[in-house]
Amino acid sequence: MKTMRNSLETVQKSSVILVLLSFGFLTNAQTQEPAQTTKPLTDVAGIEAYCKELDSFKKRKPNQARWFGDVAPWDRSGMTLNAPSAKWQEFKSRKARQSAATGDNLYDVADIWMKDEKVVLADLWFGSPSGDWSQFVTYYFRDDGTIAKMRSTFAGFNLHPFANPEESGARLVQTRIYDASGKRLSKRLQCFELGEKGRQKKCSGDYSRYEGPAYLKVQRLPMYRLLNSQRLNDVASIQAYVRSLDTFKKRNPNRARIFGNLISPNQATYPVPHDASRFWEEFPTRKARESTAVKRPDSPSYDGADVWIKNGKVAIVQFEPNRYFYGGERVVAYYFREDGSLAKMRFKFHDPGVDGDVVKEMIYDVKGSVLQTGMQCVQTNDVRRPRRVNCSRILQDDDAPVYRRVEELPFVDLLNEQAVKLWNAAGEMLLRTSHHGSRAADSL
Repeated sequence: MKTMRNSLETVQKSSVILVLLSFGFLTNAQTQEPAQTTKPLTDVAGIEAYCKELDSFKKRKPNQARWFGDVAPWDRSGMTLNAPSAKWQEFKSRKARQSAATGDNLYDVADIWMKDEKVVLADLWFGSPSGDWSQFVTYYFRDDGTIAKMRSTFAGFNLHPFANPEESGARLVQTRIYDASGKRLSKRLQCFELGEKGRQKKCSGDYSRYEGPAYLKVQRLPMYRLLNSQRLNDVASIQAYVRSLDTFKKRNPNRARIFGNLISPNQATYPVPHDASRFWEEFPTRKARESTAVKRPDSPSYDGADVWIKNGKVAIVQFEPNRYFYGGERVVAYYFREDGSLAKMRFKFHDPGVDGDVVKEMIYDVKGSVLQTGMQCVQTNDVRRPRRVNCSRILQDDDAPVYRRVEELPFVDLLNEQAVKLWNAAGEMLLRTSHHGSRAADSL
């Protein structure tokens, strides 16, 4: 009796676990992202391995940082130099930041790398108009925003860290490793002769005062307000965000969810009347979508949409209205913020007047107002290399529907349908298992 009861309890527990596993699978299916392995970041060896990975990440993606600088000007009219109150600003590129330099500003700059919308690495340069010292600090952060490691290089003409006090000029390299609570696990000081290839020599004392500011959390970075609140509501930050999404899409071309409107092309998509009939379906692959469309002779073309999910949220939707099997002449890409609002829309269509493609771009703030528009025309037909041409040659000025919210997408009801199906299937399995267990108990 006891053994049978234990068996029934095991069956019921297994059923509950099955439901939870199904829900977990549902989450993974919605996010369409590979599971990430959590690395041990509580000991020095684990932290060093993690930071090496971040160094490799930065080396592979040198131009995918976000670029910041302190644009507040120094006053050099008096006998002494006084640092102004910081005024950090984000730039669309390194070149744009360099162009903003006046000779009295941008002595403090920062390059920030992000993964999955979280700051993981920050390079900060500090200096002053005097030019007699400079400092470069790299900060490595965990996923939770706590610092894992910082490495500081301070170079100055007036440093005397060596045994010979008459020997001036040095470069101090200091490394600090921290646990998640901010407790320092290790520290190291190295002293070098001044110059990029200066020899390492024994330090004559403790020079912790030159280690640089220790930002133990991402929130303490001096440009954090720009990283957080201002982000995705101004043109520069939105463009940086869109570039990161384009990279995400390029790395995961086959991880999109595939939709198609095969029965009635254009009726429900181009543009979308609020009372239009919906004929959208979801398919497991692009090939399955096209194979199904081929079997419908009344549909020589179809409306297609590929949707990339990031962190459980719709990030990119790429429409191809009236698409033929070899490709469409219209491609509309929508980039959404995590709150579901439209950040940017890119519309590309073929135009015979320019013998090539027209690309229109519109950037939106969080309230849906247009921040910036742009248009570019590229001749691609009968030329060896694509070249930009005057857009006045456009013969058919086309427009695409604007979905300012994810909820406005014509197949939004299907985005959550997969979740409902998985949950219902898991629930039915639990019900059947419980029913079977009840009958077994009654027979005892």
